[in-house]
Amino acid sequence: MIQRILSIDIGDYTARSAVIEINNQQMSLVDSAEVEVAAELLEDFSEHSYEEDKSFEQNKESNQNRESFLNEWAGIFSQLTSSLNSAWTNVVLVIPSINYLSLNLTLPFKDSRSISKVLDLEVQDLLPFDVSEFFVQHHYLGSLNGSGNHHDIHVSLIPRKYLKFILEACNRAGLEPPVVTTRAGALSAMYHLLPGKFSDNSALVYSDGKAIYLTSFIKGSVRADRIIDIGSNVQPESAYQSELKLSISALEKRYEKNLEKVYFLNMPSGENELKWPQNGRFSDVDFSELLPEEKKDFLIPLLASCFVKEQDPINPVTNFRTGEFSYRPQTREFLRGIKRCLPYFWALMILCLLSLPLTYYSRHMRIASLQDAIHNQVSAALPGNVSTPKGSELSYLQAENNRLETALSELGSRAETTPLHVFLELSRTLPDTRGINYSTILIGSRIKIEGSAMDYAAVDAIERSLRRNRYFCRVTKRTSAATGGRQGVSFDMDLRVCE
Repeated sequence: MIQRILSIDIGDYTARSAVIEINNQQMSLVDSAEVEVAAELLEDFSEHSYEEDKSFEQNKESNQNRESFLNEWAGIFSQLTSSLNSAWTNVVLVIPSINYLSLNLTLPFKDSRSISKVLDLEVQDLLPFDVSEFFVQHHYLGSLNGSGNHHDIHVSLIPRKYLKFILEACNRAGLEPPVVTTRAGALSAMYHLLPGKFSDNSALVYSDGKAIYLTSFIKGSVRADRIIDIGSNVQPESAYQSELKLSISALEKRYEKNLEKVYFLNMPSGENELKWPQNGRFSDVDFSELLPEEKKDFLIPLLASCFVKEQDPINPVTNFRTGEFSYRPQTREFLRGIKRCLPYFWALMILCLLSLPLTYYSRHMRIASLQDAIHNQVSAALPGNVSTPKGSELSYLQAENNRLETALSELGSRAETTPLHVFLELSRTLPDTRGINYSTILIGSRIKIEGSAMDYAAVDAIERSLRRNRYFCRVTKRTSAATGGRQGVSFDMDLRVCE
């Protein structure tokens, strides 16, 4: 499966964008662009990346400066993307490490919700300044030195307003990166891209001329990162080198492991000449198999792309798209899906429009065929030379049915007696003698009478009365002894109305 990722690095005076193609486990740089960033855009980040004031009228000039600064950064992002000729499916952003701070905490639990509840308080206890203005992000690393009761938590801090500013500029340029990290965070991917080249307990050092980025691995897993500001006019054995030594010593003390190797990437001459007593502990890393020499400045974008690849992505230790800045792709992916489906939708609409005349013609021919069949059938059934106009056969048949119903309604009934007459004759004929009960009288083509009497003589009396009446013929009697503990005789009689 081939995937292309847009990776943007704005951590230097030269902002870089790269389209990285990933085919299974192979990564290659297929397109790139560079945009020079004015020094004040990076150096004045902390001054301009504040939130827009609520009291707009009182701070109108300040808000206008912020808006102008925001548009300039949105323009840089737009230039970085418009200069590319390749399409991409995902985005990752590497930001400048302005006022960035990282540290490691030891907590007795590892549940993310529990960590979030106490994180700000724990961090505040360790730092001499107020952390309320910082966005605090954590990442669970595992147990500390194999202890089940002590858990290692990596914490990254960055000014909240600064992060919000960068994401707003990205949004204006049409970008929505699911991963926002630092250069130190991106370095951790090197251990995954070049497996077997690094010792399990080691550190990786990268310099861009303004800062040194340190990432450490203990037992083959990333544990900490550190950013050391170099400043200008750096000389060997200056203060930053002491900070680097202190950082490495602190790592060894915390994890109770000696760093076997310290690897250097992209170090300017002189900066890697640190005088340590251990010989052979320091070495340069050859990453030519990842990038050609002329593209070595795109190493950080290449490494950062590993965080958003679809197959076996690397979980970054530092990713600021969490909590209030979480990446929520539902709406964006929905709109992207609609945009991708538009060509197919319009093609379907064109096919539907083209099919309408064909469908109309087909149905018209079908209706005409049915009309011919109806006309032929009706014409064959009509007597004599009667004919009907084509298409009006049903109307003609309906009119004939109405005429026939009218004629039939004028005819009288041929029957001499009606059910009412029969019921009247039965009422007059059947004896109303005490002890005789009539339970059923049915009047139809036959007349059925059911009931019970005190004795057989009463039943015979009923039969004689019916036989004497001129309306009734063929009187048939059936009797039986009463059931269910009752006394008397049950009877039923069938008779016909005389024609």
